[in-house]
Amino acid sequence: WLPALGLSDWFTNLLRRNDFTLHQHIVTLERETAAPLKEIKPNPAVFIRLMQPEDLDRVAEIDQLAFEPIWQNSLSQIKLSYDMAVYATVAEINDQIVGFQISTSTMFSYHLARLAVLPKMQQKRVGLALVTDLIDRARNDRIWQCTINTQDDNHSSLTLYRKAGFTLTGDKFPVFLYKMQANL
Repeated sequence: WLPALGLSDWFTNLLRRNDFTLHQHIVTLERETAAPLKEIKPNPAVFIRLMQPEDLDRVAEIDQLAFEPIWQNSLSQIKLSYDMAVYATVAEINDQIVGFQISTSTMFSYHLARLAVLPKMQQKRVGLALVTDLIDRARNDRIWQCTINTQDDNHSSLTLYRKAGFTLTGDKFPVFLYKMQANL
């Protein structure tokens, strides 16, 4: 499959005319960091710490398990994201990395560029621990806003971000796929 992001009308029309099919939409959410967090009970087994270079192999492994193929990042992409991050953390349970987040920044906002949790550890408030830690960090750094992108059909991530006080901005971008034909 060849994915393409329709960021403008002319490009979206070109994709449709050339047999690309709509797969999903990317949506944007935002949250002011000063807004109070809802009453969230953290998972006491989750320990959040700064990501280290020696964690990147495990982080890349979690990324591969947590996302569908068009959204998976390679180890080299994970390393590049880590190098560009303003804040990157891992979530551990019993000294095992079970999730991570990598965030970038502008002058006034943090952008949660990547968040992944092992599939067997999802729905156990690991992602929520990572997101609330990021919000706390943003507050401490006097950053006024956090933003996130996700897929409109990723109901787990949308539920997680809403629990953490994020709201949809109304921005959405279509993702198209083209099925490549194998040469025989």
